[in-house]
Amino acid sequence: MKFNEINNEAKKYLKNNFWKLFFIIFINYIITTILSKFSNNFETVLFKLIYLTFLYAVTIPLSYGVLVSFIKISRNEPISILSFISDGMKSFKSIWKVVGRTILKLLFPIILLIIGIFLSIILFNFSILNLGSTNLLLLIVSIIVSMILTILPAIYYIIKCFSYSLANFILYDNPDFTAKEIVAESDKMMKGNKFTLLTIILYILLLFLALFAICIIVALILKTPIAVLASVIVILISAFLILPYSFALQVAFYNLLKENSTMKS
Repeated sequence: MKFNEINNEAKKYLKNNFWKLFFIIFINYIITTILSKFSNNFETVLFKLIYLTFLYAVTIPLSYGVLVSFIKISRNEPISILSFISDGMKSFKSIWKVVGRTILKLLFPIILLIIGIFLSIILFNFSILNLGSTNLLLLIVSIIVSMILTILPAIYYIIKCFSYSLANFILYDNPDFTAKEIVAESDKMMKGNKFTLLTIILYILLLFLALFAICIIVALILKTPIAVLASVIVILISAFLILPYSFALQVAFYNLLKENSTMKS
């Protein structure tokens, strides 16, 4: 699957629907921001923890609802600006089962990553503390080993995240599947397609970085407070404008992957 094919498909979804999808993302952001602000009202750790649990319990299904809106648009199904709320909440139980199953599958990579970071910190600190009694070569080797202990588990974790990245999409198309079946199907569909997803993610990141760099350069050239403020505003607005495109790319990737899988079978 080529990126150009995914990109062209994403643009089709956004045509005549961009602003509707933009406001869906924006409203979800406003709701999440308002709910997050309430956590500052709790002084005790226990009540804050309880509220944060409630916050995640609500915002994750809402985020799923946003994704559903993009999927529906890609299938020419009718949506409203606020339909993401009902779509997310009616799948509350299902989405949390999928999240729970995904976390369970990621538990081993997470443990490996924590152990790797812990060992690398110990090894690095030991090397620094004993710098006077060890040669430079040993120090360099210790640093390299420390990096390997951190980087390899991190790469493994990212690969596994990619494997289960289609779970929410599959949930929408297969609401009768169990969470175990959904996660397994995501793993199956992503075999041989992780690099394509990585390309999409890197492309989106490059868009954000290019935008940020241009605004910073303009602010540095003009060297006025107004230019700096304008650059910040442009970055924020443009970031929100890029988000619908990034969602559309992910949905296009899934739809084309699903279509190719169906054709092969």
